[in-house]
Amino acid sequence: QPRDRVEEDPSFKQLIPYCVFRHAGEVFHYTRGGSGGEARLHAKMSLGVGGHISREDGDAGEIAYDAGMRREIEEEVDLSAGFTQSLVGLINDDSNAVGSVHFGLVHLFELDAPQVRPREESIQETGFAPPSRLVRDSGRFETWSQIVLTALTDGSIA
Repeated sequence: QPRDRVEEDPSFKQLIPYCVFRHAGEVFHYTRGGSGGEARLHAKMSLGVGGHISREDGDAGEIAYDAGMRREIEEEVDLSAGFTQSLVGLINDDSNAVGSVHFGLVHLFELDAPQVRPREESIQETGFAPPSRLVRDSGRFETWSQIVLTALTDGSIA
């Protein structure tokens, strides 16, 4: 379905890769500026990088989801460290307008070095910090990051 048709329609859940970058126990975090694509998340803090998979992502014969996840990461950040990646969870959060139309697949990237820099103006105030410190400010984070922070601090995500 075209994105403009499904973006406000909870009967269609859009798959969103939600990529979390961690190095030596600290996770990458940032604040969403006003120029990003999802206006409902502006000024919120976030852990996740990722976004919508488009039909064109599968045009090169690749799996559309994998190609879209890679494209979203490359658009949003410069990830220059080596890494291993694993799918560690799912997020289905109907508590707000953003969550009601999106279904998150949480990917944890274990980095060889803390080398993540923003490419988009909407990714501001970046850094790495222990989840135990970030959870103290969980109210400043968008909902999916709150869910991931809880999982990182309670051991659900090791």
